[in-house]
Amino acid sequence: MTDKSDQQGDGITLCALCDVSEETGKVIQLSDHPVAEVVLIRRGDQVFGYRNVCPHAGRSLSWGPDQLLFTPAGHLVCTAHGATFDVRQGLCLSGPCLGASLTRLNVTVVDQQVRLLPDAPEPEMPFIDPRYQN
Repeated sequence: MTDKSDQQGDGITLCALCDVSEETGKVIQLSDHPVAEVVLIRRGDQVFGYRNVCPHAGRSLSWGPDQLLFTPAGHLVCTAHGATFDVRQGLCLSGPCLGASLTRLNVTVVDQQVRLLPDAPEPEMPFIDPRYQN
């Protein structure tokens, strides 16, 4: 697991904005941080950040290192069970966790760098239906 961030007083630099493709998004792995993996999704100059955890069964949203799946309409797809999420709000639009939301992270773009801000509240783990744990 590679830590691609650098700690500074105004947050953690995750990556350059140009590294977040609108077609594929980006997964950033963090070490020594409460958020183990961050999913970044770009729409224009906006970047949306979420924990890389599906609210359905607590599995990773990505299907491989730095590999996210999107519908033709641009919705994020959980590769474990096919739930689809609105990338701007994190809301599940279809699938086994309909109406649940991804855990949103406070990310911003400063000087063409995507940063995770320190004033973001400690993210809570999403509810995981015990019927689907392991």
